[in-house]
Amino acid sequence: VCRCTKRIVLGARCFQLDARDVVSFPHDSDGIASMTMLFPCPETGRFEAYADKIYEGIEDILKKFPGLDLHHRLAIVVPDDEFREALLGPLKAKLNGTNLVPVNACDACRCVSARSGSKTSQPNRKSNIVLDSVDNMAGLEFLIVLGVGLDASLSTGNVSPRLVCSRIFRAITRAQLMFYLINEQVENGWCDFLAFVEENRDGGTEKLSFENELSKFRTKAASLLVDYQQK
Repeated sequence: VCRCTKRIVLGARCFQLDARDVVSFPHDSDGIASMTMLFPCPETGRFEAYADKIYEGIEDILKKFPGLDLHHRLAIVVPDDEFREALLGPLKAKLNGTNLVPVNACDACRCVSARSGSKTSQPNRKSNIVLDSVDNMAGLEFLIVLGVGLDASLSTGNVSPRLVCSRIFRAITRAQLMFYLINEQVENGWCDFLAFVEENRDGGTEKLSFENELSKFRTKAASLLVDYQQK
């Protein structure tokens, strides 16, 4: 049973190793099309470039939902703790002058806020946005999720293809409404196919046929690719 939208489920299915055919929805929400932001990795300032793209993503969210209070509604999911520590400084610098404060998942879960029913932001009040590794997000869900730096080359041998696929899938399924995939361009990565995907010009607003879209997926395609890369 899924609490997230149908578009989130379809996006996650591209990276689902255990492709289950039966998905039950307690709602009829198609949701919003997932967004991808792929960029060439600069020779220097890699994490500053990631911070810039995250800021662009946040601006896009606030453009789509003017006045939305992002406090505990936005999560930035990264591959591991090392990546988080390297990103934290540049991201804080980029968010300087805003009311957004990156916190880890543990600290966010300790906070019980009287603002939980608030839908709109107040400029002078700090809003915690969660920045943490995909492992530390287990069991948590957020209205909007940015998956950042999760892809990696499947041919270098530096990281398991199964692990990379798993962390992208887990990041997508942390989102209830909307997901952004932000990544440097990786040769022979899981996201290579996105270069050949046509942009949905309607912004994901037309009526979705979940069954028709589901029928286009090749069962166990992700698992077969992982097995091939590991041979």
